[in-house]
Amino acid sequence: MPAFLHGLVAAALLTLASAAVADNAAGGTSARFLVSELVPLPHPMRTLRADPQRFGVSEEQLTRLLTEVRGVYAPQIHPRTQRAWALQRQISRRVLEDGAGPAELRSQLDELTTLKREIIELRVAALNQFRAIVSPEVFATLVATDAPATDAMAQRPPRD
Repeated sequence: MPAFLHGLVAAALLTLASAAVADNAAGGTSARFLVSELVPLPHPMRTLRADPQRFGVSEEQLTRLLTEVRGVYAPQIHPRTQRAWALQRQISRRVLEDGAGPAELRSQLDELTTLKREIIELRVAALNQFRAIVSPEVFATLVATDAPATDAMAQRPPRD
């Protein structure tokens, strides 16, 4: 990764970490920031689990979703998300408490970047598999139902 990109990533992480620390100190919820949410994608399974019948998903489709989507992708995504979250915390601490710079964080930033890319690739594959199991109408409805959370994240203004 080019040196200027390391600096950019470090600056972005510092901004996120500072916002999370400030928001958490003020009683906010940024400390619950999800790693995979850097690219706002819908979570149709979360929406569907609440009431599968509401969306017209058959028992067979639900079984396939649990087996072919959740059963395949969650075990791959979860450990990467845990590792990425741990790296974010380590990087934040090193920057905020130790004054570490991009050069000192190079290996951690590289690993974090790789993990986040892998997570997003898996989420995209999971969404496409989900789409292949349900009808286009059901998929569109689930995405629209989850849209407020996804849209809010995508349109959130940067913090000062």
